[in-house]
Amino acid sequence: MFNNPEKKKICLICEEEFTPSIYNKKLCSERCRLERRRKWFRKYMKEYTITHPTYIEYQKRYFKENRENFKRNKKNWYKTQKGKQYLREVRSQYKYKLKNKKWIPIFPNIFPKELPVDYHHVDGKWFVVPLPTNIHKMNNGKSKDHLEKNNEWIEFFHNFNVTKFLGSDPMELQK
Repeated sequence: MFNNPEKKKICLICEEEFTPSIYNKKLCSERCRLERRRKWFRKYMKEYTITHPTYIEYQKRYFKENRENFKRNKKNWYKTQKGKQYLREVRSQYKYKLKNKKWIPIFPNIFPKELPVDYHHVDGKWFVVPLPTNIHKMNNGKSKDHLEKNNEWIEFFHNFNVTKFLGSDPMELQK
């Protein structure tokens, strides 16, 4: 009998070589299949919303009416195995992005290595000062309260007045 070696094919999504199976002749893995389905669905929904403009209004109304259900379901989903895996991936991408930022530290890190440290943006863009993570996350966001509380901690740890350094209100520089 003629012995035919297994032919390798190239995946349509990730463009890697793979051995096709009976059930899957075009894609190499479950992740690539999922990505292909997502692409198809996005394309389909784009065409559908163009041809059915009332669908967008219906969707907005539906999400407003069922906001609490969505929040509850999302919270429960994050507790599942897939949700935990998703959170790990997102957090690792976020940490990777933080490493590649071009920030200017005003002070070196004075805290011990065992203590996790976040860098607080003093001016909202370039200048950063190290603060312990638990202190920095007390008041999260770009609110005035967040800046004021963290500026007090910076003054406590580093004896450094941020408003004198910037010469104006830190919130005005973000605009």
